[in-house]
Amino acid sequence: MHSKWTPIVPNNYTVPKQYQKGEWVFSQLVVEDIDEDYIAVTASADKLRGTFDFFIAWPDKNITKEEDLSNLGWHQTEFGMRTSFAYKIQQVRKDYREYVGCAYIFPSNNPAFEIDAYLWVKSGCEASDSTLFELFVTWIKDVWPFKSVNYPGRNRKK
Repeated sequence: MHSKWTPIVPNNYTVPKQYQKGEWVFSQLVVEDIDEDYIAVTASADKLRGTFDFFIAWPDKNITKEEDLSNLGWHQTEFGMRTSFAYKIQQVRKDYREYVGCAYIFPSNNPAFEIDAYLWVKSGCEASDSTLFELFVTWIKDVWPFKSVNYPGRNRKK
């Protein structure tokens, strides 16, 4: 188990800022994503509540854009500190990229696992959830240095 401020990847590991497979792109979640993220979070708030076992009340039904911006800033800071990693997920369309959800890699509070990996899709994109989840699992298995991964709420462990 890691402390909150301990990097979860080795110093010599190059953390991917982006991963693309076909029409799907995972990119580092940053404060500049606030407009799309806020729309996705607020539109999906009811289904998101309870997703994260360490913060079951998130997002509050009245989450403000400023609160979401603060969350994005924290994700960006932790990414730089290598203590957790947050990614936006987009589907590449002909003329644009549609924001469909987020994926996270956090240190696990369960000593049996190195990390907890979460993925959610915004309301209206549920048909893509299983495809994106399998892509996420494969990316972690093939690219990341973790040997024991927990996927809370997904009944799948590596």
